[in-house]
Amino acid sequence: MRGGLGSLILLVCCAAGRAYNKQSARFLYEAEFHASSKFSIYRDYFDESKMAYKTRAAQKMIHDHQNPSDCSSREVRLWATEGFANVGLGAEVIGIASHLSHAMQSGAVLVWGRTKRSKYISDGDADCRGFPCLFQPLSRCEANLTAAALDSLPSNNEIMSLFVIPAHVETWMHKHMPTITHAQALYWWKAQSIAYVMRLSNKSLESVKHFRFAQLDMHEIYSHSVCSQSARNKGRVLPAGTVNIHIRHGDKTSEMNLVSIEEYGKAYHGLTASQVLSFMGERWVHVSSDTLQSIKEMKEWLLVRNHTKTVVYSLMPRMDAGFDSDVWDAFPAAAQNKTRSTLLMLTELLMALEADAWIGTRVSCWGRIIDMLRCVWADKCNAPYVEVGDQRGGAEDHHMYHEFVVPQHAPRVYGKQKRIWAAPPSAFHKTDRAGSVLT
Repeated sequence: MRGGLGSLILLVCCAAGRAYNKQSARFLYEAEFHASSKFSIYRDYFDESKMAYKTRAAQKMIHDHQNPSDCSSREVRLWATEGFANVGLGAEVIGIASHLSHAMQSGAVLVWGRTKRSKYISDGDADCRGFPCLFQPLSRCEANLTAAALDSLPSNNEIMSLFVIPAHVETWMHKHMPTITHAQALYWWKAQSIAYVMRLSNKSLESVKHFRFAQLDMHEIYSHSVCSQSARNKGRVLPAGTVNIHIRHGDKTSEMNLVSIEEYGKAYHGLTASQVLSFMGERWVHVSSDTLQSIKEMKEWLLVRNHTKTVVYSLMPRMDAGFDSDVWDAFPAAAQNKTRSTLLMLTELLMALEADAWIGTRVSCWGRIIDMLRCVWADKCNAPYVEVGDQRGGAEDHHMYHEFVVPQHAPRVYGKQKRIWAAPPSAFHKTDRAGSVLT
C-alpha cells in the first residue's frame, strides 16, 4: 500500500507559510483515539462543550453495552454484521450503525462477521476479508470466537438501515434533552453510533498516516500549471481556519439533482463574506469529491472568482461516475487495489475533519458522516456547516434529517427512489412537513 498513486499528496496553489497548532486534529491519526474506550480521554484532548451534547456519555454507553465483563456468560447474545450489498461505503457504514442500534434494542452484542469478502477489500488480501480489516473490533467478545463460532452466529443483515433509538437510550436522552424533536434525536444517535463503528483498525491507521503525512513530491505524479511553486504539508494537519468543500457528484444522480459548482462557490463566498472576522487571513480551502473534474472546476472557481490563494486536494484514484464498487476494474491499473483505494477514501475523510468550517450536502451519505464526525470525533460542533442541498425545491431535501432519519410522523416519499416509511413511536415530539411541532 505504499508508494506510487497510493501516497496521498496535497496540491497547494500559491501557498505561503502558516502556523499549525491543532492538537486535537492531529490526534485523529493516533491509535489511542480509535480505541473503543476513547471516551475516557476526551477531556484530555477535546473541549467537550464544543462537541455534540453528551457525546462522552453516549460513547461510554455504547462501549459498556458492547464490552460485557464476561463474554462467555449465557446471558450474552451475539449478532454478526457484514454490511450491505450494492451501496457505497458511506451508506454501508450507516447501515452497520443501524445494526448496532437494533442489537442494543434487542439486548444483543454486535460483532463483525467474517464469512463474506467485503467489496472494499482486494481479492489478494488473503488475511483480510471484510470490515474487521478496516475498523476496530465492535466488541472485545470477538477475540474469543473461533471461525466456526463466528459463522454460526445469527445475523441481522436482513434489517435495513431504518434507524431506531434503543428504548433505554431514548429514555436517557429524553431526560437530558427533552426539548429536541424526534428527528433531531435520531440524528444525534446516528452520529454516536457511526462514530463508534468507524474507528480505524491499527493496520488501517498505519496506512492512513503514511498516505496523509509521508508525501511524495507532487511533480512526480501531477503537473500543476496554476502556480510557479508548491508548498508541502508534511507531518502537519491543515492550518486553522481551513474550509472543507465536499462535492458529491458522480453517480448520485439516481438520488438527487446534483448541486452545481457555482452553488458550492456561492456558498463559500457567502460564508467568508458573512463571517469576515473568522476568515480574514490567508484562506485555505480543502476540496474533496468523488470526481477529479469537480475538484478541478471548484479549484478554478476559487482561484479566479473568489481570489482564494490556497486550494489543497488529494491525488487519489477517482472515477467520473463516482466510486461504484461494481466497476473497480475501470480504475487505472495502478489504482485497482481496492483495499488501498478504500483507505485513501478514509484518509480524505479524516482530512475533511481537520478543517474548521464545511460546505456540503447532507443528502450525500459522506456529507452526513462529515457533519456527524466533526461533532463526535472532533470538538468542532460550534463551527459552521453550510448546507447546499438538493435544489429540486423541496425544503426537506435540504435538511439534515434525510433518508432513513425520519423527520415526519406520516409516511413520505423520498426523491427519485420513492422510499416510503413512517416514523416509529417516540417519546420525542414529531414535526409536520413544514417543521411545525405536532401535538
